[in-house]
Amino acid sequence: MTTRKPPPAGGELSDQRTERQPEAAIGVRLRSLRRQRGFTLEQVASSAGLTRGFLSHLERGVTSASIGSLYRISDALGIDVAALFEPSGADLSRQNSRKPSFFGGEGVTDYVVSPAAEKRVQVCETHIAPQGTPDRNLYSHDGEVSIVYVLQGELEVRFADDMILLGPGDGLTCSPAQPHSWRNPSLGDEAIVMWVMLPAQF
Repeated sequence: MTTRKPPPAGGELSDQRTERQPEAAIGVRLRSLRRQRGFTLEQVASSAGLTRGFLSHLERGVTSASIGSLYRISDALGIDVAALFEPSGADLSRQNSRKPSFFGGEGVTDYVVSPAAEKRVQVCETHIAPQGTPDRNLYSHDGEVSIVYVLQGELEVRFADDMILLGPGDGLTCSPAQPHSWRNPSLGDEAIVMWVMLPAQF
């Protein structure tokens, strides 16, 4: 697995070409939604606290964004963040037929277990590469509750004034409105966790 360099300040990730198709798909939808609403790159970038160059690279699929940046972009466009992602498909979710999704960050791959039509709750199995994180900065978003359960490896959950390390079998419940982030602290082992979010976010 390719190791990405740390992102520059402001939540933007490094400008790197990638073969991950979900990232490129986000860029295509982002450009389409921006143009539909008549916004320029400069307008959206300024409102989201990002640079025009970063947003341009994101739309062209040659860089990735942190989850916090995606929330800020969706707010700037006046849309729900879910509009940036493909629906997961059929209601029946079998392990061998799930397609990976990319919801932002570095080294994080999500498999949506719950059906796309279910908006009350969303369940994701998240595979996190060593040092993988959705955002190097703390972020928050709307929602009632988020629950994480560690299936494999370790998960480090950060808050403004606290850090909690979870191991296999550990679970944590928190408010998504509280600034937070998380990462796989291991230098060599993948972590796998299950997220339950109420209501559905993506």
